[in-house]
Amino acid sequence: KTWFSHPADDHLKTFVFSDTPHLIKLVRNHYVDSGLTINVKKLTKKTIQEALHLCNKSDLSILFKINENHINVRSLAKQKVKLATQLFSNTTASSIRRCYSLGYDIENATETADFFKLMNDWFDIFNSKLSTSNCIEPSQPYGKQLDIQNDILNRMSEIMQARILDKPKRLTFQKGIIVNNASLDGLYKYLQENFSMQYILTSRLNQDIVEHFFGSMRSRGGQFDHPTPLQFKYRLRKYII
Repeated sequence: KTWFSHPADDHLKTFVFSDTPHLIKLVRNHYVDSGLTINVKKLTKKTIQEALHLCNKSDLSILFKINENHINVRSLAKQKVKLATQLFSNTTASSIRRCYSLGYDIENATETADFFKLMNDWFDIFNSKLSTSNCIEPSQPYGKQLDIQNDILNRMSEIMQARILDKPKRLTFQKGIIVNNASLDGLYKYLQENFSMQYILTSRLNQDIVEHFFGSMRSRGGQFDHPTPLQFKYRLRKYII
């Protein structure tokens, strides 16, 4: 169960979501730090390092969106979602497959490419921003390509249910992904049944909107970025207007 009854109205449901950009950063951190066991294969950053090394020695222009900074992430760079999404991207997955097809000996190339592609598609599902359709099924609003989108969610949940790290219990990011997948499916069915909604713009389910709002509230006070309750009231009034 990934929802609870609204405290003011028992007939309404409140669904729980973890912040998806934060989850993908956590997956990236564990992948580059210790590796992940996916379908009995240990996937590590060695695959990327081998691909980068081999491609740098050749005339092929592949893996152009990532470099050592994407797998040797330190300090504040760990907070950048862009580095994680560029690593877990279709471009990176396709480039690894290209290296493998050319005969380069890269450890777990196919398995890594498959996992990166799944991570990319899963993130696309939770990052839809426009109601207009496009040709990329996972990035369409959730509900417009339901069979394809649910297949991706189910495959992701199946992976996260397993022990992908040498730990006795599932880690926070595994639980977060499983909860998000279940909540998205439940929220869609609930909204469709009770409010006749046909799709969900899933980017509105993460923390970005709240963070932008708080940033706006702080910036309106110049150097006084910790407003009192009364100052917050006036800033909020101006923000709404």
